[in-house]
Amino acid sequence: GAHSLITLLLLLLIHHGSSHEEYCRELSCGPDEPIVQFPFQLVKESSQDRCVYPEFCLYCTPNKNTMMVLSTTSGPIKFLVYKIDYESNRISISDPDDCISEKFLKLINSSFLPYRFNTDSITKLSIFNCSSVKYRHLRNEDQSSSMSQDMITCPIYLSRSYDSVLALDLVSCTKMFDVSIISVQECGSPWSLSLSWSKQNCTECEAKGMKCKWKNNYTKGETQCFDCNNKRKTIQIPKSLIYISAGSILMGLVLIALFKIHLYFRKKEEDQVRVDKFLEDYRAQKPTRFSYADIKRITNGFKEKLGEGAHGTVFKGKLSSEILVAVKMLNNKEGEGKEFINEVGIMGKIHHINV
Repeated sequence: GAHSLITLLLLLLIHHGSSHEEYCRELSCGPDEPIVQFPFQLVKESSQDRCVYPEFCLYCTPNKNTMMVLSTTSGPIKFLVYKIDYESNRISISDPDDCISEKFLKLINSSFLPYRFNTDSITKLSIFNCSSVKYRHLRNEDQSSSMSQDMITCPIYLSRSYDSVLALDLVSCTKMFDVSIISVQECGSPWSLSLSWSKQNCTECEAKGMKCKWKNNYTKGETQCFDCNNKRKTIQIPKSLIYISAGSILMGLVLIALFKIHLYFRKKEEDQVRVDKFLEDYRAQKPTRFSYADIKRITNGFKEKLGEGAHGTVFKGKLSSEILVAVKMLNNKEGEGKEFINEVGIMGKIHHINV
């Protein structure tokens, strides 16, 4: 009972803490990382089974950066997340390997719902393949640009269509095609992508002063309201009550242990009284009292077993070189040994040469 109560209290505390941390607190991977809230869910990378809507799940890297995995028709692609705008439903991502251009090629030829490229305004880009370039960095004559792309590890180059091919030293590269898109912008690494997602209908919950969360029924897109302030829906246990309950349970366990110890010693005393009474009742027959050490010596360490009786095992023993005896040891506690003592008493009344 006490162990069950302790387990119940711990389960309630764990459930209470996890619910509030996941849906009510503002979570992030680090102090300079974006806040993660609905529709996103921050989970451990090794615990994807807890991810209700995998496309909106974000993870923390060992360096405390925020990471997402886009599921595309070309396969999953990892990106670092450095900004989330919940008002405009935009997320800004970059490549952890500093080669956003190659991943950009995969994205423009793939579907990666529920995300899409932003289309507020159009920027025309030219895409070059510089795999034939023999040097590591382009000799960029545009001193205002701080970008420096490693052409050996990342040979796909993105350029604004109005940039000078000569100034960027792209003469040795092969132009692949042009694309018109808003989502690519200059960043320190050297490009980043800006994606948007469809706004989830949370107006009904917000009108009630509640928050949204994904339904954990493995049906993507279904949401439900969650109240962070409703005390009736969460069990809050004051620390004082926890301490009092734990102390009471501990005291109860100590009292139970003391009570069992008391019963043990009281039973030992009753057994001793019963044996003394038996010896007194049969004093006329001059019974001999042996200690356990004596019995062990007489039976040579209970070496030779003669049989099994109603209340114990019978062993062969020797009082002297001429007197052989059978020693019966009580091996169960049924009836508190009363039947065993009665049996000894009956045998004491039998007049036989071997008894």
